[in-house]
Amino acid sequence: MRIPETADFAMVSERSSIRWYYVYSLGLLLLGIITLIVVFTVPSITSGSESLKPIITIAGCFISSMGGFPLKEVIAREQRVRYLRWLKAEAQQPGADQTQLETLLLDFVKKGIA
Repeated sequence: MRIPETADFAMVSERSSIRWYYVYSLGLLLLGIITLIVVFTVPSITSGSESLKPIITIAGCFISSMGGFPLKEVIAREQRVRYLRWLKAEAQQPGADQTQLETLLLDFVKKGIA
């Protein structure tokens, strides 16, 4: 097994997952902010207070969904990237125990998949 290539592939996968968490959360936040901006700038909506209440509630739901941002998951994935970076650096050291490092990498990949 080529440890540096496998570690690079796993790091790319972890970073992609982190990026998608950020994109999804930013999308929800922007959707809520855009909804609020539209509500307060379009005069036909703001004229009737009865139609304004559900729209503001929906916008608030989008914005409050940021409270469900999986920060623990992002931090865990960042730690995995750091571990993979360390593992790759160790594998490139002269005299490194390649079989032990391969075992560590395989255990890490199996744990990440399960």
